Amino acid sequence: QNAESLLQSYNPRAVLERGYAIALAADGSVLTDAANATQGDKVRVQLAKGALDTQVESTHEAPK
Repeated sequence: QNAESLLQSYNPRAVLERGYAIALAADGSVLTDAANATQGDKVRVQLAKGALDTQVESTHEAPK
């Protein structure tokens, strides 16, 4: 039961239910770095319930 609970906590759908989102580039790849997107790029944001089609206005470096 412990292992099942741990596996469920890593389920991508469970992560989305906690308020996180997955950003996808136009080619469907997952965006993990803002440096991989440029102004004007189209990005799909996958939410727990549905998705948003968006366009990048600007990017920001990760804090160091």
